[in-house]
Amino acid sequence: VAGGVTYDADALAYFTANTAITSAEDKNAINTFYLGLKSDGIYTKLNAMYLPIWGSSSSSKWNLINPLDTDAAYRLNFTTGWTYSTGGIQGNGTAYANTFLNNNNLVINDMSLGVYSRSTSGGENELAADFNTGNPLGYTYLNLGATGVTCGVRINTNNAEFATTVVNAKAFYITQRSGSSSQQLFRNTTKYTNTITQTNKSINTIKLGAWIVNGVPYASTKLCSFYFIGKSFSDTEVTNFYNRITTLMTYFGIQN
Repeated sequence: VAGGVTYDADALAYFTANTAITSAEDKNAINTFYLGLKSDGIYTKLNAMYLPIWGSSSSSKWNLINPLDTDAAYRLNFTTGWTYSTGGIQGNGTAYANTFLNNNNLVINDMSLGVYSRSTSGGENELAADFNTGNPLGYTYLNLGATGVTCGVRINTNNAEFATTVVNAKAFYITQRSGSSSQQLFRNTTKYTNTITQTNKSINTIKLGAWIVNGVPYASTKLCSFYFIGKSFSDTEVTNFYNRITTLMTYFGIQN
């Protein structure tokens, strides 16, 4: 309970941690988002989600699933080069944020990555587990191209990436692996499926905004307002997730 209003316990924990959220209306919208994800069966499938729309690194770092200021809680650690606004966060082509969530700790055939992109340009990797040439394990990334450019994804595989041309890069993207030979990409609710077989996982932490190869970031310059990492979803859950995030972005006036 806060100010006479009863909030979901997890939403309240986020409000307590993120003191940048002061508006009762904002809290109600986010609380509704939490409740919707829970009623749709999505919330329990999430390891981390981030809503970086508060104008600073300190207010954008929180993992809404576990809003503690620790590496173990997967709060973000931003490098320099980010621009923070009420519309989201935007890198400069070298910036990234460490989630401290190790891809090796996720289920190899049951995981997902997602982002709400608000830019049509500025390609490169929105979410990725680092890759080192001395580490012969699998690739995991969501490489969201610019409008008219290929969007490529891999989840725990050394095999060739699945790629499709992005009609408009401003969208909610989910890529996931739901089986050893089933990998999907969703743009909003449009589904693309391929049978790229999993091989192994990268054993590195997942980053927002870049894929790092031997210390060199291949980084995005897209403006993004939401990210998540979790387990895989059914088609119905993807649609519900899209509807929930669209409602939240519309409330804040930053919908695509």
